[in-house]
Amino acid sequence: MSDPTDLLHIPAVYCPGTPTPHPLTREAEQRSIAYMDKYQLFWDEAQRERLVHGDSAAVGGYLVPDGTPERLQLATDMSIWAFAWDDEFCDEGPTRDKPMELADAAYRIQRAMESVEVVLYPNDRYAMAWRDLMLRVTRYCAPLDAALWVEGARSWFFTEILKAGNVRRGLTPDLSTYMVIRVATGATPLYSLLPQMVRAIPVTPAMIADRRICAIREMSALTMNCYSDLCSYRKERHRTGDGHNFLDVVRREYALDEADGVLVAVDYINRMMHWYHTLGEQVVRDCHDPVVERYVTSMWNYTAGGMLWCRESRRYRFLDGMTTDPETFLDAGFLDAPPSDDTSSLPIPSISWWWHLPSV
Repeated sequence: MSDPTDLLHIPAVYCPGTPTPHPLTREAEQRSIAYMDKYQLFWDEAQRERLVHGDSAAVGGYLVPDGTPERLQLATDMSIWAFAWDDEFCDEGPTRDKPMELADAAYRIQRAMESVEVVLYPNDRYAMAWRDLMLRVTRYCAPLDAALWVEGARSWFFTEILKAGNVRRGLTPDLSTYMVIRVATGATPLYSLLPQMVRAIPVTPAMIADRRICAIREMSALTMNCYSDLCSYRKERHRTGDGHNFLDVVRREYALDEADGVLVAVDYINRMMHWYHTLGEQVVRDCHDPVVERYVTSMWNYTAGGMLWCRESRRYRFLDGMTTDPETFLDAGFLDAPPSDDTSSLPIPSISWWWHLPSV
């Protein structure tokens, strides 16, 4: 195993555009810390400090460059809740390898989201905090957004329970399986709804069901998440090391050392990003719909903003997630143009459908 103090060298990756965090991000972050404190979303003071100093709320503002203060607050509150719950229950806490206990915790939160009219679990701090958040979602966002939010949480929880079962049995996924897992872990199904919710994009059920839009949504998540896995690689191996990281999976899949694994991982990220933008441009051109154009553009902003946060966040850049030493990775930044014109399918069966879509 590499020394956690050795820097992971990440080559430049293709990430077009100029990510611009919401101008009120830091103000919203402070209110999110107060929200976290109100519901005690941490297991000890050290964990609270990691959440505060690791920019855990700020990522919500990096994903959306505009939107009303109330909707932005949903994004930053949801983000600090997600990091807190993910750390305490999924990655580092006592249920990280106990799927039944994790399911027990998740079902209460899920039901609290589905029945916000009443208080069902007054002694469950995470359920109460999520009910608070869900009440505001129903107040400020469209009914379709609220319904998708509830179902997104269900997908997230189900996948985290699956992952806990893997950890319990000492199983590590192959690359194709991992991509299915990674598209839903870390609250991704909820994060990927933030662009339409915060920026008030009037999506329709037909639009959400469009297979091209589904592919764009998946690509937005996986491109960013795979890059996030590179930035968090040293930190994860130091704190948990369960093998559920894109770089770990690539290295196992192709029997590579760390340096060669990084090169393959970055190549795959670049190729996903290239097809993501190519497909998005085709969809905008074919649909002639301003709502579709707003949605596709917002997802591009979302991915670029999230990747910028991964580079800048103390949560990933520093081993303890708080201080300035030791650093965990050295990155070469972003590329404005793809390093290759190759738009062929990646050799990963579970995501190959992205390249087999109607009207493309």
